[in-house]
Amino acid sequence: METLAYRKASGIPAGVKSRLPVILGALALSLIWVAPASAQFVLPEVRSAHVGVYTKEQAEAGAEVYAEVCSNCHNPANPLSGDKFLSLWSGKPLWRLYEFISTRMPYGNGGMLPPEQYNAVVAYVLQENGYPAGDTPLPQSPLEIAHINLDPHPEESDAP
Repeated sequence: METLAYRKASGIPAGVKSRLPVILGALALSLIWVAPASAQFVLPEVRSAHVGVYTKEQAEAGAEVYAEVCSNCHNPANPLSGDKFLSLWSGKPLWRLYEFISTRMPYGNGGMLPPEQYNAVVAYVLQENGYPAGDTPLPQSPLEIAHINLDPHPEESDAP
């Protein structure tokens, strides 16, 4: 318990009861309550986009969205693939690309598409940049997307 010297040093007047025991008790209870829930929560494993993090079907759907929406601005003069794109996004978490596309595109009207279409567009962009398709679709969960890295292509990492 608190001593009179501690109370004086802390500036707590003699007649005022300390809240420290209440705060410590509440903290202990919250840890007991949260511990079982956090013990069940497991972070996804970090993986590379080179292992196939989208399906061909997603990329095909993304190609349709691209043709209808994205191609108004993104064309050979402003591509979503190639060296310029790879130099900007390689080595970063896929979440950065997904978040950029889903909040800022289409230009002037970011966020207007449903999440499935943004996932499809990201899958299409991955395909166009040489990342292989796999058996599982690009996840819907931002946490899972954040655990995918856009690792450079092997030939990029060999460059001086």
